[in-house]
Amino acid sequence: MTKFAYFIEGANYSFDKVPKVFIEKQYFVKTKSNEYKCKVTGVSNYENINYIFFPKGYKNFNRTENDAINLFKSINKYRKEITLTDEESDWIGENSSDIENINLCSWLISDFQRNGIYTENRERKSINNNGKIDWAKTIKKQLPIIQDDKLIYLNLITKKNIINNENVVSTIHLKVLKYCIDNFGWLQQFEMNIEEVKINIKFSEMIKILEMTLHNTFKDREIRLLKTLIILLKKKSNNDLKFEMVTPYFYNIWEEMLKQMFNHNYKLQRKMPKPYWLINEIKHSTDQIPDILIEKENELIIIDAKYYSTYTGSVNKYPGWESIVKQLYYNLSLKDEYDIIKNIFCMPESMLEDFKYIGKTSVEGQEKQFGYVDAFSLDLNLVISSYINNKKQNDLLNNIVKYIST
Repeated sequence: MTKFAYFIEGANYSFDKVPKVFIEKQYFVKTKSNEYKCKVTGVSNYENINYIFFPKGYKNFNRTENDAINLFKSINKYRKEITLTDEESDWIGENSSDIENINLCSWLISDFQRNGIYTENRERKSINNNGKIDWAKTIKKQLPIIQDDKLIYLNLITKKNIINNENVVSTIHLKVLKYCIDNFGWLQQFEMNIEEVKINIKFSEMIKILEMTLHNTFKDREIRLLKTLIILLKKKSNNDLKFEMVTPYFYNIWEEMLKQMFNHNYKLQRKMPKPYWLINEIKHSTDQIPDILIEKENELIIIDAKYYSTYTGSVNKYPGWESIVKQLYYNLSLKDEYDIIKNIFCMPESMLEDFKYIGKTSVEGQEKQFGYVDAFSLDLNLVISSYINNKKQNDLLNNIVKYIST
């Protein structure tokens, strides 16, 4: 039975609710109130419990396992498709041992679904049985009789391939597969009841058996399978076979999900004003690029993906002065190029509806000049599902813009 425990990034928890190892890894930091705030999002298997770190804004609507699977898929998709920063690579890059473990186990389960358990083919030879006649052996080993001036062999040597699925390698394969399915299979939505595999062989001996078998194997699939089993057994013997994909940089993933969902137009970035430094008469431009830009006829929609939890309702928890002024400046600097400019903050929240209006922000006394930034919550599960399924949400965007216009 798969066991789960849940946390939400940005939420506080008492010391007794948090495994010590996660505090040591700085997945949680101590607050002034002596609680521990969750600082990561992702999935971690520790001591046979699957710990799910949901993103900011998450609420449990009794669909947690499915939500956890989609969360894992979103992080996995992001790390495969996006050029990661150095900091992100340390957490979810290909060189991470945790990611290697996930890739190995994922392949092993997928290979089993395609090909089943490793089997050993043995050639059995017999006299006058079913199977293919081995003429070379028959002529060499058997004496013929002569009848009507013809050679006739009464005893034909036949050969037949016998599949042996009870050999040691098959048992080792089943044992490693069971471990991967029990701990990781749920993330691939593949669960299978495999009885406890009994094999009285040490890890080191299992590895030697697999290496000897590998030495005499020439089929590509079997070579990869044996190599994968060897790596996994070595990791297991060194207590290094854990499954984890967590990141403190989910705000980058939130932004990327919205870019894909709303079909961000990268070409529009060239229109954005560029701040610069003038040092020793040399101009050094700096990047100041909005997250998401969408152009519709003579209307520009500027979306800033904000990774904030909106549940507290406290204004102090919403985007601050820097974010607000930056967004308003875009409006001011581009107002001559477009008839209409919509400025929007988008934040994550688990909801039963697709979006919710939060409110709007501006600079007091300058509303006419700068305009407003309208803030919305977007259903977190809808965004993640759209991202992993490559689904655009044009209707959702149109409804948000329509809401602002009314």
